[in-house]
Amino acid sequence: MVLISIGILIILQIILLIPSYFFYKKRIKKFSKSHYKALSLIAVFVMPIIYTTILSFLIIRVIDPIWRSKDFDSKLWIENKNIRYRMVKKLETKKLLIGKTKEEVIELLGKDYNENCAGWVGDKTICYVAYDPDDLGILDHYEFVICLDSKNMVYKVSCEYI
Repeated sequence: MVLISIGILIILQIILLIPSYFFYKKRIKKFSKSHYKALSLIAVFVMPIIYTTILSFLIIRVIDPIWRSKDFDSKLWIENKNIRYRMVKKLETKKLLIGKTKEEVIELLGKDYNENCAGWVGDKTICYVAYDPDDLGILDHYEFVICLDSKNMVYKVSCEYI
Protein backbone atom coordinates (compact mmCIF):
# COMPACT_ATOMS: atom_id res chain seq x y z
CA MET A 1 0.00 0.00 0.00
CA VAL A 2 2.87 2.36 0.80
CA LEU A 3 4.49 1.74 -2.60
CA ILE A 4 1.24 2.52 -4.37
CA SER A 5 0.92 5.78 -2.40
CA ILE A 6 4.51 6.76 -3.26
CA GLY A 7 3.91 5.93 -6.94
CA ILE A 8 0.77 8.07 -7.00
CA LEU A 9 2.65 10.90 -5.29
CA ILE A 10 5.44 10.81 -7.91
CA ILE A 11 3.02 10.67 -10.85
CA LEU A 12 0.94 13.57 -9.48
CA GLN A 13 4.07 15.62 -8.90
CA ILE A 14 5.26 15.09 -12.46
CA ILE A 15 1.85 16.01 -13.81
CA LEU A 16 1.80 19.19 -11.70
CA LEU A 17 5.47 20.19 -11.92
CA ILE A 18 5.91 20.26 -15.69
CA PRO A 19 3.17 22.83 -16.43
CA SER A 20 3.93 24.84 -13.30
CA TYR A 21 7.63 25.04 -14.27
CA PHE A 22 6.77 26.70 -17.58
CA PHE A 23 4.14 28.90 -15.92
CA TYR A 24 6.54 30.21 -13.28
CA LYS A 25 9.39 30.51 -15.75
CA LYS A 26 7.23 32.79 -17.90
CA ARG A 27 6.05 34.81 -14.87
CA ILE A 28 9.56 35.19 -13.45
CA LYS A 29 10.89 36.40 -16.80
CA LYS A 30 8.25 39.17 -16.89
CA PHE A 31 8.69 39.99 -13.21
CA SER A 32 12.44 40.30 -12.91
CA LYS A 33 14.97 39.98 -15.70
CA SER A 34 17.90 40.81 -13.42
CA HIS A 35 17.24 37.99 -10.95
CA TYR A 36 15.84 35.51 -13.47
CA LYS A 37 18.28 32.65 -12.74
CA ALA A 38 17.99 32.90 -8.96
CA LEU A 39 14.19 33.04 -9.01
CA SER A 40 14.05 30.17 -11.51
CA LEU A 41 16.16 28.00 -9.20
CA ILE A 42 13.98 28.90 -6.23
CA ALA A 43 10.85 27.98 -8.19
CA VAL A 44 12.39 24.70 -9.33
CA PHE A 45 13.27 23.66 -5.77
CA VAL A 46 10.37 25.19 -3.83
CA MET A 47 7.50 23.90 -5.98
CA PRO A 48 8.35 20.19 -5.47
CA ILE A 49 8.53 20.79 -1.72
CA ILE A 50 5.15 22.52 -1.72
CA TYR A 51 3.58 19.83 -3.92
CA THR A 52 5.10 17.05 -1.83
CA THR A 53 3.69 18.58 1.35
CA ILE A 54 0.20 19.08 -0.07
CA LEU A 55 -0.01 15.70 -1.78
CA SER A 56 1.44 13.84 1.20
CA PHE A 57 -1.18 15.40 3.45
CA LEU A 58 -3.94 14.38 1.01
CA ILE A 59 -2.65 10.83 0.71
CA ILE A 60 -2.14 10.34 4.46
CA ARG A 61 -5.36 12.00 5.64
CA VAL A 62 -7.82 11.34 2.80
CA ILE A 63 -6.82 8.60 0.35
CA ASP A 64 -5.05 6.14 2.65
CA PRO A 65 -7.88 5.83 5.22
CA ILE A 66 -10.33 5.12 2.38
CA TRP A 67 -8.09 2.39 0.94
CA ARG A 68 -7.43 0.84 4.31
CA SER A 69 -11.01 0.71 5.58
CA LYS A 70 -12.78 -2.63 5.60
CA ASP A 71 -16.35 -3.73 6.23
CA PHE A 72 -16.98 -5.27 9.62
CA ASP A 73 -16.61 -9.04 9.88
CA SER A 74 -17.05 -10.50 13.36
CA LYS A 75 -14.91 -13.57 12.65
CA LEU A 76 -11.98 -11.46 11.37
CA TRP A 77 -12.34 -9.02 14.29
CA ILE A 78 -12.04 -11.79 16.87
CA GLU A 79 -9.36 -13.88 15.12
CA ASN A 80 -7.04 -11.16 13.83
CA LYS A 81 -6.39 -8.18 16.10
CA ASN A 82 -4.10 -6.61 13.49
CA ILE A 83 -6.99 -5.99 11.10
CA ARG A 84 -9.33 -4.34 13.62
CA TYR A 85 -8.06 -0.85 12.86
CA ARG A 86 -9.52 -1.21 9.37
CA MET A 87 -12.99 -1.94 10.72
CA VAL A 88 -13.41 0.56 13.58
CA LYS A 89 -14.43 3.49 11.38
CA LYS A 90 -17.09 1.41 9.60
CA LEU A 91 -18.43 0.16 12.94
CA GLU A 92 -18.71 3.76 14.11
CA THR A 93 -20.25 5.30 10.98
CA LYS A 94 -22.71 2.52 10.19
CA LYS A 95 -23.88 2.33 13.83
CA LEU A 96 -24.14 -1.47 13.65
CA LEU A 97 -24.04 -1.86 17.42
CA ILE A 98 -26.62 0.77 18.45
CA GLY A 99 -29.50 -0.89 20.31
CA LYS A 100 -27.64 -4.15 20.97
CA THR A 101 -27.11 -5.50 24.47
CA LYS A 102 -23.70 -5.82 26.09
CA GLU A 103 -23.88 -9.61 25.66
CA GLU A 104 -24.62 -9.28 21.93
CA VAL A 105 -21.68 -6.89 21.53
CA ILE A 106 -19.34 -9.28 23.36
CA GLU A 107 -20.57 -12.11 21.14
CA LEU A 108 -19.82 -10.04 18.01
CA LEU A 109 -16.53 -8.45 19.11
CA GLY A 110 -15.05 -10.97 21.54
CA LYS A 111 -14.15 -10.99 25.21
CA ASP A 112 -10.90 -9.00 25.10
CA TYR A 113 -12.36 -5.64 26.12
CA ASN A 114 -11.73 -3.13 28.89
CA GLU A 115 -14.47 -1.65 31.03
CA ASN A 116 -14.86 2.02 32.04
CA CYS A 117 -12.59 3.55 29.41
CA ALA A 118 -10.39 6.51 30.30
CA GLY A 119 -11.85 9.87 29.34
CA TRP A 120 -15.45 8.68 29.57
CA VAL A 121 -16.24 9.64 33.15
CA GLY A 122 -19.87 9.11 34.09
CA ASP A 123 -20.57 6.76 31.19
CA LYS A 124 -20.66 2.99 31.51
CA THR A 125 -18.35 1.88 28.70
CA ILE A 126 -16.49 -1.03 27.20
CA CYS A 127 -13.48 -0.54 24.91
CA TYR A 128 -11.75 -2.59 22.28
CA VAL A 129 -8.20 -1.71 21.31
CA ALA A 130 -7.20 -1.80 17.64
CA TYR A 131 -3.50 -1.36 16.94
CA ASP A 132 -2.38 -0.25 13.50
CA PRO A 133 0.58 -2.46 12.51
CA ASP A 134 1.69 0.12 9.91
CA ASP A 135 1.79 2.96 12.42
CA LEU A 136 5.25 4.11 13.48
CA GLY A 137 4.15 5.04 17.00
CA ILE A 138 4.03 1.96 19.19
CA LEU A 139 1.63 3.54 21.67
CA ASP A 140 -0.72 5.03 19.06
CA HIS A 141 -3.84 3.00 18.49
CA TYR A 142 -7.58 3.19 17.93
CA GLU A 143 -9.84 2.62 20.86
CA PHE A 144 -13.38 1.63 19.96
CA VAL A 145 -15.55 2.91 22.81
CA ILE A 146 -19.06 1.54 23.31
CA CYS A 147 -21.33 3.47 25.71
CA LEU A 148 -24.02 1.54 27.53
CA ASP A 149 -27.15 2.82 29.24
CA SER A 150 -28.60 1.59 32.54
CA LYS A 151 -30.17 -1.45 30.79
CA ASN A 152 -26.79 -2.46 29.24
CA MET A 153 -27.96 -1.37 25.79
CA VAL A 154 -25.58 0.39 23.39
CA TYR A 155 -26.64 3.99 22.80
CA LYS A 156 -23.41 5.45 21.44
CA VAL A 157 -20.15 4.28 19.84
CA SER A 158 -17.00 6.27 19.24
CA CYS A 159 -13.71 5.57 17.56
CA GLU A 160 -10.88 7.40 19.34
CA TYR A 161 -7.34 7.64 18.02
CA ILE A 162 -5.08 7.60 21.05
